[in-house]
Amino acid sequence: MRMGCIFLGLFFLVLVNTVSFAQSAYLEIPVFPGAREMENARTSYAGANIGVKTYETTASFEKVVDFYRQGLPEALFSSMEDEEEKNAVFQMIEAAGIKVVTISQVKGERAKISIMRQS
Repeated sequence: MRMGCIFLGLFFLVLVNTVSFAQSAYLEIPVFPGAREMENARTSYAGANIGVKTYETTASFEKVVDFYRQGLPEALFSSMEDEEEKNAVFQMIEAAGIKVVTISQVKGERAKISIMRQS
């Protein structure tokens, strides 16, 4: 299993199991220009509504990260990188819910963007 998947999975489990918010309106998150939607999933877990959309882009990892740094200046940011994979996470916890954007790129592959909303 890749490092980014493990990192996102652990983060997601902590969020879902420790934070509970009331039902809220749709939370807006910008989508990187030109990114192609790959998957779209919605579920409900422990009283929380969760939506995840995954995108793919030919743009560089760095360009995508810069876009989200500018578009989500209030977000907590963390990143990890090794010889094979780069990962970045933007986290926003608000009264209306949680928003998480993850960006990952495995060497030789396109950058992937996952946007998670929990309310």
